[in-house]
Amino acid sequence: WARARERLPNWRLRVGGNGEVERFLAEAEALGIRGDIDYLGWVSGDAKEAALAQADIFVLPSYKEGMPVSILEAMVYGAAVVATPVGGVPDMMVAGHHGLLVDAGDVDALAEAMQRLAGDARLRERLTGAAREHVRANYSSTEVIERLKVVYRELIGPIS
Repeated sequence: WARARERLPNWRLRVGGNGEVERFLAEAEALGIRGDIDYLGWVSGDAKEAALAQADIFVLPSYKEGMPVSILEAMVYGAAVVATPVGGVPDMMVAGHHGLLVDAGDVDALAEAMQRLAGDARLRERLTGAAREHVRANYSSTEVIERLKVVYRELIGPIS
């Protein structure tokens, strides 16, 4: 954010989650960006839905992940996604079609991706539209249940 914010003077960083909060806030203070950051803490339920609905960009720059449901949630709520191609993330989204992917630890690429999305509303709209449809077509409860039925049929035979 310290690198990206130079070209994004009217944007704010809203951070949700827990972990090394004091370290994060101390580093933000040392970098002179604490005033640009709203730390939300652990966000769930209605507060999470509201935060995602208000977000223009969702960033998950993980080094390790399984299949982060937070990416799917962000896609459904219409936030353009920037993530790292770790764990199941590349299976969940196509780079440049559903969101942007940057290598884990590449701070310059992460800042550039945030700046690119912040500065291009059409790109955000294109990505979020494709991402929302992708999630509905592949990750809705109806679709997942149908896929599970196929697996069970293969394993044990027809399900009544």
